[in-house]
Amino acid sequence: MTEDLLWRIPLLGVFLIAGVIYDRWRHGAAGRRAKEYSLLLGCGLLGALVGLLQDLISIRVSPDYFVLGKGIERDADFTRQVLLMGSYAGFIAGLVLGGLLLLVNQPRPTRETISYRALLARGVSRTLGLALAGVPLGFLIGPASPLRGQVGRDLLPPEALERFLQVWGMHYGLYGGAALGVSWALVSVWRSRPVIVVPAEPAAEPALDPEAEPA
Repeated sequence: MTEDLLWRIPLLGVFLIAGVIYDRWRHGAAGRRAKEYSLLLGCGLLGALVGLLQDLISIRVSPDYFVLGKGIERDADFTRQVLLMGSYAGFIAGLVLGGLLLLVNQPRPTRETISYRALLARGVSRTLGLALAGVPLGFLIGPASPLRGQVGRDLLPPEALERFLQVWGMHYGLYGGAALGVSWALVSVWRSRPVIVVPAEPAAEPALDPEAEPA
């Protein structure tokens, strides 16, 4: 899995650079791809950092979560594989967030766009805020998960099972909070775009008949 992930990121970078060059050649200074791709990469890198930190904490609490839940072999490369997987998953999630933000901020005849800085601030603050709020909540409710019966005491001793369920709750709390945060961010961005008021055209005066008799 490591080798696959290592070549996908540079390949994405090549495509983005090619897109910026083409956009600059076609539209000149009016091109928007450089700013759009910068926002995408910013969201992706922030997501990668969140994923890295999440799995760095998770692997210390319950390595069994990644062995049983993710199928990663617990060998000499275990920690590296876990952190790489978390970073990659977070990077993809960040790209999805950035793409949705750009989509909801596309030019419309009836609404102005907001700046990329405001777009990034609204998207990240709301998504990250609810995602992080979901982590401790999931940690607390994780032990009540129905997975307790599925994992069972045959696979893990009681203490390890508790930690496994706590980490499971942390991850799904993060995912659920992020989903709510993305929805909030998209609605917030759309509502913050100023409405374009198009002035009504004056009514046309009726044409005068040149042959009509004056009153």
